[in-house]
Amino acid sequence: LEPEVLFLDEPFSNLDTPTREDLLVELSDILHNTGITTFFVSHNFEEVLFLARHAMALLDGLPIQEGPPRELLNNPKSTELARIMGVPEYKKKIFKTI
Repeated sequence: LEPEVLFLDEPFSNLDTPTREDLLVELSDILHNTGITTFFVSHNFEEVLFLARHAMALLDGLPIQEGPPRELLNNPKSTELARIMGVPEYKKKIFKTI
């Protein structure tokens, strides 16, 4: 099969770490070699950083920011996104207010 679009919803969520890492590398190779458009749903931002060229962060089912994954991580445009991803600057602000 050679689908035009591939939809993967939390494909690695219940795997042990070695299996997850092996499959991430294999999937990355497949996606980059075939160029298949892929919608990859994950709560694990490390997976998104490894696989995606473009990402969209959702909060309560609505988009709050999109762009290259590193941009979302390094420059979250909302406190909600910074909190979700555990951005260090957001954590510093929390501890300053306590």
